[in-house]
Amino acid sequence: MVKQNQSIMVILPLFLILAISAGNNLNASTYKPPYGVTYPGIPSGRYSDGRVLTDYLVVEELNKEIGKPVVRTLDVYSSFQSAIQTIQKNRKENSTLMNPTEPCCAPLEAGFECGKVDKKGKKQYALCEKPKLSFFWDNAHPSESGWYSVFAQLEPSLSLIIGG
Repeated sequence: MVKQNQSIMVILPLFLILAISAGNNLNASTYKPPYGVTYPGIPSGRYSDGRVLTDYLVVEELNKEIGKPVVRTLDVYSSFQSAIQTIQKNRKENSTLMNPTEPCCAPLEAGFECGKVDKKGKKQYALCEKPKLSFFWDNAHPSESGWYSVFAQLEPSLSLIIGG
């Protein structure tokens, strides 16, 4: 997708979006040291010490297409962290809110996942009462509300980049 606004060009190739790995859980080992030690200097949820191949491919391709180095970055890690911290703070004030690190759809036992049923069709997962109050949908992926919380954290930066 290419969008031009006030001579700022933003290109978001599909493989870059996929490389972000939208399903990382903040409890995963990739969110703990030493991951991300090279770049961005903190664990980033990626199985690397820093940038990965697609990062370099995208920057090279952008520079060829645009003719000069023009790269904008978003700090998705901090946005996730900030969104969860905000939810945790609100939860302390209102205990009816769900723990943001607990998934809404959770397996009943090891080896199962959200949506799985046994041979008799019996659900092998439990679903929370109010999915809209959950940050994580399952053990790895944010819920719609979780993604909205992250988007709300990113929105000011997105507006600066896109010019909206």
